[in-house]
Amino acid sequence: MRTVYFGETGILAGAPPGTVLVDMTTTDPALSREIAERATAKGLSAIDAPVSGGDVGARNATLSIMVGGDRKAVQAVMPVFELLGNKIVHQGGPGTGQQAKLCNQIVIAGTMVGVCESLLYGYKAGLDLNRMLDSIRGGAAACWTLDHLAPRILQRNFEPGFFVEHFVKDMGLALEESKRMGLILPGLTLVHQLYQTVQTLGHGRSGTHALMLAPKTSQRPRECVASMNPSLIAMPRLVESTATLTAQHLNVATMRQPRAACRLRMWEPPDPVKAYRKRFLQWRARAVTARAGGSVSEEAARPKRTRPASGESRGCRRGEPGDGHTPASPTWSGCCSSHARPFPSRSPRQAA
Repeated sequence: MRTVYFGETGILAGAPPGTVLVDMTTTDPALSREIAERATAKGLSAIDAPVSGGDVGARNATLSIMVGGDRKAVQAVMPVFELLGNKIVHQGGPGTGQQAKLCNQIVIAGTMVGVCESLLYGYKAGLDLNRMLDSIRGGAAACWTLDHLAPRILQRNFEPGFFVEHFVKDMGLALEESKRMGLILPGLTLVHQLYQTVQTLGHGRSGTHALMLAPKTSQRPRECVASMNPSLIAMPRLVESTATLTAQHLNVATMRQPRAACRLRMWEPPDPVKAYRKRFLQWRARAVTARAGGSVSEEAARPKRTRPASGESRGCRRGEPGDGHTPASPTWSGCCSSHARPFPSRSPRQAA
């Protein structure tokens, strides 16, 4: 796209002033805005007008066209749009048409997974899939994918209305835009991974409904082929692939987040000994500072743990004069093995 528009022999270099440039591909919204800015600087107008509707919409002139750009320029080319589609909506300024198209692709990604999984579920439940589709098309699940692509899946017809490789590109654009906006789209991330797998298997030039060809990840023995519906022979278990990739996706979706946001910790009760020691050190630092009349760090005020010299009595922190124990020394506590602990060794409540 950059070469076509910005190259030495590109469109902007050769178009006469007053020309209206219409881009009906699906591309990066930032690129659409850049094209519009450079076109305006040369006295041209640029419109981004991606479409949706697939090969059926193109043949029947029933495409949905999402338009972004200057209103006057859009009105100038509206008669052309009316020849191509029956739903033309001006979304706003440059790049907004591309943003609307990415929203469209996000919906299609989720819908395609739902259609494939519903067919698998219906098959495992022993339903007549054509009758099942007739039923759900008339309810809240009705959508373009059910009407046009689900029948092709049953016929094992994966001829393209829209290439898998193009769909992978569009989902990548949506993920990049969502990253710029600080969004995490886990559903789109999962479907993007599934379609990348389909593309790796050599189905990049197949239609988007080739998602049904995503490989199964289960190693369990397969059911008897003779008992399967002929139209579904060798159909993989997409549900199991989805479950496995969901776990992988969770790592992908959070790996770019701050470390604290990714870490899940169980709550632990506070340690009373550590809390007491912290309060003691704070008090001692203040006391030493007050006596010295200056600023003394807490590290300098930390009591030194020194072992008494040989033959010197070790004080017992619990000891009192006359009870057989020597009173505690300020540097070491413990008169026996059971009391030989670094000072302070117990919370105030335990000491009491």
